[in-house]
Amino acid sequence: MKPVKILAIFLSLFLGMSNIIYAQDTFSAISNANKTLKKGDYTYKIDCVDYNFILKVYNKNNKLMISLPKVYYALAGDKGFYYSTNDYNTSNTDIIYTNLTDNSSKVLYSKKSNDSGFLNAVKDDYLYFQISEGEVAEATISPVYKLNLKTGKAIKIIEDAGEIHLSDNKIFYKKTSRNKETDTLYSSDLNGKNIKVVEKFANTITVENNKLYYAAKKSDGSYFIYEINEDLSGKKQISKPFYSKYILSITSKNAKYIVEENQVEETYKMDFTSGKITKIN
Repeated sequence: MKPVKILAIFLSLFLGMSNIIYAQDTFSAISNANKTLKKGDYTYKIDCVDYNFILKVYNKNNKLMISLPKVYYALAGDKGFYYSTNDYNTSNTDIIYTNLTDNSSKVLYSKKSNDSGFLNAVKDDYLYFQISEGEVAEATISPVYKLNLKTGKAIKIIEDAGEIHLSDNKIFYKKTSRNKETDTLYSSDLNGKNIKVVEKFANTITVENNKLYYAAKKSDGSYFIYEINEDLSGKKQISKPFYSKYILSITSKNAKYIVEENQVEETYKMDFTSGKITKIN
């Protein structure tokens, strides 16, 4: 066999294998709020030691493979994981992928910033992430980037997003706090185009099974929880009205929120099906 042909076969196999680590895996978020996650043969844990978050990865024999300081959030897969890190000395933020099959790591994107960055999701061959660029009246501007994992090219798709959630075909987001439109909930396609206003006064967003759930604040200060399809059709109210100091979480089944009573904060859980409200602390 000719050397050129052998080289061509080798390159084909190499490039095919390099894409496998990105395209053939599914990823779940792990953070300091979700301290242990099992993915395939690996267990991901985030520990807090002396106010420092440490990401640890164990194999199926419970042997420690990797320990990374100053990592409080990662997208974990069956074969590897994505994370971001910031070097305060150089003000440089790196987005990194670590392949657990051979313990190799690759910097996918690097940017000058004092922000550690935030990884939103991996969808198909794209990684969605945020790295801050500046300030707006004490709040950080956090653009959303879309990184092509095959070509390594990253583009900015949304100028300013304080909170984002992805469905199969849409991005739902609010702008950063302190922004004059911070309460407005928007939707866009996966390229940040075709932007639409979902709700003028929205709070606490989540996406489940391509349906968006959020709390809408009314003029009297009360909240309603709404469910809506990703194409913004089929909007319906799924909760009775309630008052809250702030809302902790919303799922398709319930909401958890805090009410201040006689200068004491109490936590409640509302079940959407029954309408039952239970004090949980």
